[in-house]
Amino acid sequence: MTHFEEILARHFRSDIGKAGILPYCVKTRRNGRSTLSAVMGDLGFAVGIEIGTRDGISAEVFCRSMAGLKLTCIDPYTAYGEVTQQRKLDRSYAEAQTRLAKYGVEMLRTASREAVGRFANESVDFVHID
Repeated sequence: MTHFEEILARHFRSDIGKAGILPYCVKTRRNGRSTLSAVMGDLGFAVGIEIGTRDGISAEVFCRSMAGLKLTCIDPYTAYGEVTQQRKLDRSYAEAQTRLAKYGVEMLRTASREAVGRFANESVDFVHID
């Protein structure tokens, strides 16, 4: 079993022998963001990008799980259509800044397509689209 397969087996179930069945996470209190961050930590991920940060909840889970993570969060925090109000997004941005300040997270208040040029090819371990 490869290192990657060992990590998958540690965090996911797999119905080995059934063609076409992908590993899956058993529903527990420790799944979703927590399982994802545990897997990424076990794989040694150290540099990441989160696109769509909002209040910074997922980003905080990643930072707590992966000590020393160099994380860049990208979110324009701009109202679109009638979906949300700008003042609510401004509050979300302030909340994310407060929540993530202790982790040294870089916050880019811009669209992802505008930010992509800031990163060299193969310079990050993961991109999380939230």
